[in-house]
Amino acid sequence: AGSPRVAVFVAWLCIVVPMIVYTALVMPRTWVEWHPVVPLASFAVFLLSAASLLATCCSDPGALPTRKLLLASAPGTLEDLCAALGYNVLGEGEPTGVHTNDETLLVPEAMRAEGYKWCRTCQIVRPPRASHCKECDHCVLRFDHHCPFVNNCIGQRNYHFFVGFIFCTVTLSLFILPSLMWWSTSSMETAHPGGPAARESILGENSVGSYVAIGFASAVGLAAVGLLALLTYHVFLISTGRTTKEHQKR
Repeated sequence: AGSPRVAVFVAWLCIVVPMIVYTALVMPRTWVEWHPVVPLASFAVFLLSAASLLATCCSDPGALPTRKLLLASAPGTLEDLCAALGYNVLGEGEPTGVHTNDETLLVPEAMRAEGYKWCRTCQIVRPPRASHCKECDHCVLRFDHHCPFVNNCIGQRNYHFFVGFIFCTVTLSLFILPSLMWWSTSSMETAHPGGPAARESILGENSVGSYVAIGFASAVGLAAVGLLALLTYHVFLISTGRTTKEHQKR
């Protein structure tokens, strides 16, 4: 249980820490020397990134209840689920415990031809494109993948939150990275006693601060490149009408 929590913490760290640095060091100067719209827009994109990440972590990906849960649920729950999905989730009969027999007996041949499958773990018939997640231990509608950085499955009901989070984070990096590089390399006027104002680097040549700023900007840049590649991949999946699991199987 510790590993998922660490991965989620890293995900939040990757968007919160750069924003804190940007807000504390860069935003005051961009507000004055650029335009107030720039820091306000970056803060709005950060809020969208945080909201979409929170929604991805906490929302239902499209999990299907197990057989035991359905049989123990309130009256009408099973009927409502079957009506919503358009078939009998429990299958045609009682499971025997033998997967090959249950696949044949409980799932009609016509449904098997359309992609319906018997889940021996959940003891239900899952629809096409659904899959059982070993980490979450339930079947998920239009299962894409299990993401450790949100400690949740990505499926039919939260896929748009997931893609929105990636898009917002890439957009946020486009605000933070150029601003951070400009801040670390720009000059400012300083007045010396008895002399005219001179222009000096904020951090100073070969200063520790300059190396820290460049290293931090490099880390943000690498993360942005990885997220951009991930966003491009999911745009490709959306355009081809496939999920990550379906694409990896081909």
